[in-house]
Amino acid sequence: DAQQVQCIAKETGGKVYSALDISAMNAATQGAFSDITKHQQKDPDLVAAPSRAKRPASTTDGPPGVRLSASLVDGGPAVKTPLLWLVTKDKADSTGVKPTVIAAEAASIVRRLEPGTYQVTASTGLASGRATISVGKQGTSATRVALNAGQLTFNVPQNGKIGFVTVKAVGNDARKSASNSWLGRSNSPPLIAPAGKYRITYENGLLRREIEATVKNGATAAEDLITSSGDLRLSAQTPAGTPLTDIAFHIRIDDPAATDSGRNVLRTRAPAPTIRLPAGTYVVTARTQYDQQSKRVVVGANANISEVFTFPLGEISLIAELIGAASNSQLPIVFRISQGVGTTRHEITRSSDRAPKFALPAGKYTVSAELGAGNVKSSIALDITADQKQNVSLQLDAGELTLTRTPAQSGTKYRDVLWEVMDEHDQVVWRTNQLRPTTLLAPGRYTVRNEARGGVDEKVLVLVSGAKEVVELGR
Repeated sequence: DAQQVQCIAKETGGKVYSALDISAMNAATQGAFSDITKHQQKDPDLVAAPSRAKRPASTTDGPPGVRLSASLVDGGPAVKTPLLWLVTKDKADSTGVKPTVIAAEAASIVRRLEPGTYQVTASTGLASGRATISVGKQGTSATRVALNAGQLTFNVPQNGKIGFVTVKAVGNDARKSASNSWLGRSNSPPLIAPAGKYRITYENGLLRREIEATVKNGATAAEDLITSSGDLRLSAQTPAGTPLTDIAFHIRIDDPAATDSGRNVLRTRAPAPTIRLPAGTYVVTARTQYDQQSKRVVVGANANISEVFTFPLGEISLIAELIGAASNSQLPIVFRISQGVGTTRHEITRSSDRAPKFALPAGKYTVSAELGAGNVKSSIALDITADQKQNVSLQLDAGELTLTRTPAQSGTKYRDVLWEVMDEHDQVVWRTNQLRPTTLLAPGRYTVRNEARGGVDEKVLVLVSGAKEVVELGR
């Protein structure tokens, strides 16, 4: 067994430690740790190797393998940015594909490999480099892949938010490689890119800055992406200082010299937003449900601006008082609000709530309530002033009317009957083909007409508040 263990250790590059007691075991353990440390210094397998300024040296002892690192230019120091490594065999297999033996991401790597020739590709950002390396029967073969590129670093605003940076090659440089654009976070490590001209765009919320930069091989270009910006706080209130919560803000650019003048920047329904905007001139519009105001605002660098919109709103609370035959009605009630009075008024809102509330700009209004689809209605003219609260009660008065056929016509089918009820102005206020319908109508004088196969019958009646009238017609 001891001979077999020695053979295994020899074949795998290991070592056998003998221990017959506790003291010997401790000594063997310390010896094993010491040998491991020495071996890692020579060949730290599967562990990222530290970047060094000097060109890595190959070794002639130990298991066969590779030590890979990359530099911006040939002979330069190793880059510390993580790279994507792809190592393939130099010769294709029976299927015509070069087998991949290493695919990893690290600044530099050390791996064991079988003796042979390999193709190495290192890529990061917009740059990549290639090299061919030969691995002998013993020792580590080291190479530093030249990326033939430079670095871009970004100086961005320190506002606690991470923005996004887009880098795109421009002009002839855009046709040098299929990968000519890069998108990353503003706190990403330095970007490595081939020499050339690039357009850099920084975006963070509403902040945006676009510049052009030139990258040179082996050099680092530090680009300033800080944009001039300021904070704009918006709110709305009544003249008495009561905050308005049902409000919408709309911001657009108002700079005749800007190519995007008039462009919508932001819409929000937040009642009191704070918005960071690039320095410039803007038009801010605040909208309530029935009114709006606009202001021109200039935002300077590092400005802290507060804009308050004051709306002279008054509040009305509506309720309908059902009297007469309508007192127990479960029919829906619709409230309508029209701006203006008389023939010049126009409806601006309505509600089917039983006790709605409205905040309206100061002015003259007509408020009405309707019970069901009939003519039971009531209206009132109101003057609304800023910061005034009014409770408005509208009376809905009605009588009950039931229509029926004479006993001799009681077998008539519904499709053979048509009822019409007209008011004193001969306007039809109710029409139905039911045999015995019932409805609520406002007090007044009415004409009831019945059309059936037997002919047309009419009757005039006066309906008073709370009355329950039954009209019987038919021949």
